[in-house]
Amino acid sequence: MTDPRRTQLFDWLVPGRGPSPAFSAADADGALIARVLALRPDLAGAPDRILAALPEAFGPDDIEAFATADPAGFEALLELVFGAYFLSPAVRRTIGYDGQQALSLPRDGFGAEEEAVAMMAAAPRWRDPRDPVHPEAPEVPTASAP
Repeated sequence: MTDPRRTQLFDWLVPGRGPSPAFSAADADGALIARVLALRPDLAGAPDRILAALPEAFGPDDIEAFATADPAGFEALLELVFGAYFLSPAVRRTIGYDGQQALSLPRDGFGAEEEAVAMMAAAPRWRDPRDPVHPEAPEVPTASAP
């Protein structure tokens, strides 16, 4: 990221603590922000919106005042920043998250084949509307021609 105010803002939101890196360390070149913006272009103006409202030298009180004054803008900023942060491989390793993994079903089936085969082999569970419900019941009238 080339804008020092933007870097400062993102680091105020996600400071490095313990093994977790600060935002600027997780996304030094801004590639993760670009990935989020490719999927969510509606979030593109969020950093500029808050930076325009903040004084040149800002701190946590200024960010909190903006969050109170413009909750929707602050929420958009958080979605952008945290969305990008948790895409970082370093962050994912730190929290022990390998990402979504495709799971394959075992080749021997899904575990209910016996029930499916039994249902397919059973008699149909529907009845012809022309058949009486009970042998002694009158014939059911139908709209089809005999």
